[in-house]
Amino acid sequence: MRGSTGALLIYVATFAAGPAFAQATSNAITGANDAFGFKRGDEAVGIYDETSARGFSLEAAGNYRFHGTYFVKNSGVSSFFLDSTSVRVGFNTLPVVLPSPSGVVDYSLRDPAKGEPSLVTVGLDYYSQPYADVLLKHRSSNDEFSGAFGINFVPQMTDKQGGSGGGAVLIGGTARFTPGPLDLRIFGGEYRYERPSQFRLITESTLLDRRMKRHRFIGVDGLHDKGQRRIAGVLADLKVADRLGLGTTAVFSQEDPSRSFLPLFSNLTEDGTINASIIATPAQRTTSLSSELRAYWNSESGTESAHRIDAIGRFRRTRSSFGGATVHDLGRVHFNTPLTGERTDFLANGRANLDDHIRQVGAGLAYRGIVGRTRMNAGLLRTSYRKVIGGDEIEDDKLQTSAWLYNFSAAHEISSGLTIYGGMSKGLEEAGVAPTSATNRYEVLPPATARQYEVAAIVKLHPDFKLVLGAFDLQRGYFGADEDGAVRKLGDVRHRGIELSAAGKVASKLTVVLGGVALDPLVITDGEAGDDFHPIGVPKLKLLASGDYEFAPGFHADAMVQFTSNRPATRDENVPQSLLVNVGTRFPLKLARMPTTIRLQAYNLLNEYSWEVSSAGTMAYSPSRTFRLALTSEF
Repeated sequence: MRGSTGALLIYVATFAAGPAFAQATSNAITGANDAFGFKRGDEAVGIYDETSARGFSLEAAGNYRFHGTYFVKNSGVSSFFLDSTSVRVGFNTLPVVLPSPSGVVDYSLRDPAKGEPSLVTVGLDYYSQPYADVLLKHRSSNDEFSGAFGINFVPQMTDKQGGSGGGAVLIGGTARFTPGPLDLRIFGGEYRYERPSQFRLITESTLLDRRMKRHRFIGVDGLHDKGQRRIAGVLADLKVADRLGLGTTAVFSQEDPSRSFLPLFSNLTEDGTINASIIATPAQRTTSLSSELRAYWNSESGTESAHRIDAIGRFRRTRSSFGGATVHDLGRVHFNTPLTGERTDFLANGRANLDDHIRQVGAGLAYRGIVGRTRMNAGLLRTSYRKVIGGDEIEDDKLQTSAWLYNFSAAHEISSGLTIYGGMSKGLEEAGVAPTSATNRYEVLPPATARQYEVAAIVKLHPDFKLVLGAFDLQRGYFGADEDGAVRKLGDVRHRGIELSAAGKVASKLTVVLGGVALDPLVITDGEAGDDFHPIGVPKLKLLASGDYEFAPGFHADAMVQFTSNRPATRDENVPQSLLVNVGTRFPLKLARMPTTIRLQAYNLLNEYSWEVSSAGTMAYSPSRTFRLALTSEF
């Protein structure tokens, strides 16, 4: 979450909590170029994702791009206008202008090919959640126009904690116009939802050895989160001369929850009871307007060299209305037992009582070039950041900072099969405000300066298979819950690590994505040296093995195995290691004369039990074994 979004939501709600987009024809394994994180439709593969890359959250830091260009994201996104999502780190940030130290999440807009079919999908998502969607696609005969538009409907939302009720609707689409020297892309979408509220537990050592009965609803009947998400944007590039061009990216992004509830449990005792409360949050809203302006010069393309220089201006303005949450004590209840009693109007007369304003501007230069066998990326940006928070019951709090940010990286091709890479960068990343579960909820947190050094070797074993071995040293400010439950800057966190990616075809019908990251994470506190500790929720080792085998035309079998080592839940207790196994298959058939693909998946096949912990001091159990069915027809 970025800016004040962490205060707007009762807990971190990932895109998986939104509508289902499991189109049976989406295949992340065959589409991935590496093991660092790739998503197509609602299927993802890789050792990293938006919430964790090299041990950091790219979502919290706000490191998002559209086709490598800057924007600010508050709302969700949709596969109706996205073709794919890639996590770019290290060598893969070479095409990105002014990349952030910990990496970027790069979205690629849909651009349907000639004759690419439209799709209609029905299915049962995880936890038997029914859904249906239609995705229309078209490209003109002269290639000057392409577009996609979709609508998704979920009649009843269900989740991993046994909640059900409500529903969701999403519409979205994108279009590309290329008349002469202008390339114009527009996109947008709106998502409206009502879904059961999910509970969290305050992380305690007495809970880590316990197991809750999963997929069993223990909240308050009828408490549903409700809200909307909206996003719209434009990307334009205009060639004004042989070597000169102008470009812009402008995005409107809004998170607009109407109400939300957090059932919160804490202080389990030997008699099997636990404190229960409801944190009720009234209507909130965060709106971001962001833009990037580009003027660029390209050299003449040649066999030996190519150069591009961009003059860049960036602007963002974010305004949030939030706060007004109330805590309702439900007393002592039996652990892992549904709450009883009549529903109370927790939000009577509730309203947001805090306002947050962020203004950030920046100007810089970026260079990307190829000289012989060497590729380079360098940039320098001066940024000014100002954040003001105020409200009915607090004094105005203001943060203002300016900084010079930079990046330099280069890759040299030693031979046709071996490339070496090195880079360094410094960036400014969001920290947001203290979340609702913190004792200092809504307190403004300062942005964190991040810096990184990295090296890598890229080996092409054959044209369709690439191996990447890299090492990095990444450091930034660390925010977490202190002993009193307040979220604040506890010091700096340093992540040193080694990462491995091996991806591509190993046979004509077999595609594999293999990867791993070994981390040495350490929080260097502002106190005595002996107070240093390992960051909460960050594992030291993560390994991935996945593959897709096409044993007949259109018939695929796939599997994914992911190992995660133990990771700290508190400074003294660990969550044990876990092993996640997913399997699936897809096969074609004819349905009403339409080519159709059926997709079957089993998630967490071994029914592994684990705790998911956050640095804010809360936790919830991992999903149980579940199944998914999708049927997609082409027309």
